[in-house]
Amino acid sequence: MTEEPDFVSPEPNAIDLLHQELWGYVPSLGGEAYERLTAVVLAVLGWSEVKQQSHEKREGAQALQRLDVVARHPSGEQRRLIVQCKHYGKTVGKEDVDTLIGVGKQVGDINLAIVTTKGFKSGARDAAVDENVAMVVLRPYDPTDQTINFVREVNVTISSLLPPQVTALKLDLGPVEGDVAGGPIETSTLDPLEHQDGSEAEPLAYFIEQGTAKQTGEFDQRVELPGSRWLRVSPTGRVQIKAVAWHERIDASLGVLQIEGKGEPKLVLQQLDENLEATSGRVVVDEDLFAWDLDDNNNVVPRGQLATPPPADKHVDEGH
Repeated sequence: MTEEPDFVSPEPNAIDLLHQELWGYVPSLGGEAYERLTAVVLAVLGWSEVKQQSHEKREGAQALQRLDVVARHPSGEQRRLIVQCKHYGKTVGKEDVDTLIGVGKQVGDINLAIVTTKGFKSGARDAAVDENVAMVVLRPYDPTDQTINFVREVNVTISSLLPPQVTALKLDLGPVEGDVAGGPIETSTLDPLEHQDGSEAEPLAYFIEQGTAKQTGEFDQRVELPGSRWLRVSPTGRVQIKAVAWHERIDASLGVLQIEGKGEPKLVLQQLDENLEATSGRVVVDEDLFAWDLDDNNNVVPRGQLATPPPADKHVDEGH
């Protein structure tokens, strides 16, 4: 039986093409593009101190261990994450998990994860579950994949209630105090009323607002004023108001707000459980990927949100 090749893109050059789009070149070393993308995705998710391709050893040890990607959890906890990247054309086997577990023991107190494009065999799953190794799938976004839900646009209808149109306003008047001249009394719903002791009280507009319906339509409303409220009609005269009644019509202003998804989807990230079912995941878009770069020491660093990829003026560094 012919052995499946290790480094094969799940789609023709899908990972390399994305690397070309982001950084303007394709790495000469197999699998390096996938490692770099994995490192940047961790930064997009909020991980800190992300570094692609480093060599470390625990204190007192002699052998250096090559680590594909390392990072520190967004919470700032001291334990770091070591990620082994498998840009495979086949599912990850138990031997890959065993190798990572061995590396973890050599390096020290860390968390472990395997990131792959395909998935995991049952033996790999068992070993990962036993040793608490996170199983993660990171693969190119496929718009025809019906299992991936990515909202591109949301249309929100905004319905705002307009101020009520108040007609047939009536006041239920009580006793009169002091000098109140005959004839019409002029007042405004914004003029403050008085308490029994003459101190300032709420205006009529306050009680009308409290009694206004919270939906569209036409309504007959009546509000009993609490306690004793008085309307000042002259320097020495006032009249008590017991209640206010009115007819109102309430209309709504309708508008549609269109919320579009940011960027174009490029990668799908999913964490698998012990049944190899996706327990969490998200789609990573190009704008988020463009916001990060790798410096000369392979540390992931911010470079700011970009609407388009950087110019393709880089060249392959054979020693990188």
